Amino acid sequence: LPHCSSALKRHVGRSLTFLQLLNLDFLVPQIGFPMEIGSVAPDFSLYDHEGVCRKFSSFRGKRVILSFNRYASCPICTYNVDRLKQHSNFLNAAGIEVVTIWTSPPEGIKRFVKNQTRAPFVMLADPKGSTYEKYNVRRSKLGVLRGSINVVRSGMLKDIEKAGIPVWKIKPEGKMDIIPTDYLIDENGVIVDLHRPENVDEFLPLERIEAFIPEHSRCRCNRSDCLSTRCRSNYEKDKEHYGEIHGICGFDDRSSADCN
Repeated sequence: LPHCSSALKRHVGRSLTFLQLLNLDFLVPQIGFPMEIGSVAPDFSLYDHEGVCRKFSSFRGKRVILSFNRYASCPICTYNVDRLKQHSNFLNAAGIEVVTIWTSPPEGIKRFVKNQTRAPFVMLADPKGSTYEKYNVRRSKLGVLRGSINVVRSGMLKDIEKAGIPVWKIKPEGKMDIIPTDYLIDENGVIVDLHRPENVDEFLPLERIEAFIPEHSRCRCNRSDCLSTRCRSNYEKDKEHYGEIHGICGFDDRSSADCN
């Protein structure tokens, strides 16, 4: 605005800031290439929580859930990892790799995420945010605010505390307005599904994860706590006929009766 008065420039600047806070993303410049279904997932190299350099292309040939999170001490993100950990046997048996990325350095990830959740997932550090830009991960101050309010109103805060995740010992690192995003990537490195929510409390639905698993690899355990909606539905049907059923969640291509 070279020919405008200084007062007008200040007014325009305040207006743009206000629009950003209102989450009008079409008025905010986007960084990186738009990642959509059908796009090839860009390669990158990052250090994991043990300080080992990991190249994303090394996961080619496997199905991967690539999960972008906020800083390591974020209780909402850590709770989501703990939620996925409950289904780690399900995911491992289906050949699904879970790769999480954080804006914290390796030591922060090890302290706040790995040691707290004991999740058997790959955890990568990106304190500079280069992969967040490469994958065009959304940022929204309003999305963080709304999600934080929802966590309290919905009762999720109590669930987080029950899981033993510290709620008040927070050490923010990196961009504070990042909205966690998940990319479901097939064996050829192609994005087949993505979860790009509006708010920080909106996790990748378990039904989307189940749909990501090839039909021949889906679970047949028929347990009430299984990630599979089909198993949970079959459990209710079997319960009507046989009463309470106990077993171990696992996979078998033959029938649910063969699952041990």
